[in-house]
Amino acid sequence: MLLAASPLLFILSCETVRPVPVPPDELTTLRAEIRRMITQGCGSCHTTSLPTAKPAALAVFDLAKEDWSAEMTEQELNGFRRRTRDYGDPLVQKVEALVAAELARSMGIESGGQH
Repeated sequence: MLLAASPLLFILSCETVRPVPVPPDELTTLRAEIRRMITQGCGSCHTTSLPTAKPAALAVFDLAKEDWSAEMTEQELNGFRRRTRDYGDPLVQKVEALVAAELARSMGIESGGQH
């Protein structure tokens, strides 16, 4: 039975998010909300100031930065989505919105549909 479920799990993990631009102040708020929600689970490796911080984790994102998700690649953003799926709502919904907003920002798509 596990083998039958595997293709579905693979499809779900490969879903892509459509870029959706948001105003900069909304993106800043979204980053701050998610930071608060993931600090306990992710902060020990992803916060520069902590002795438990890991260089490989900090290379992806650093929660000590206000714009901690701004430099993440599409692949890293999708990895973040996969890793936070088990946290449940409302985090999953906020992460989906963050990924869509970061993709739009990195592509130069501004709110209002302009490049």
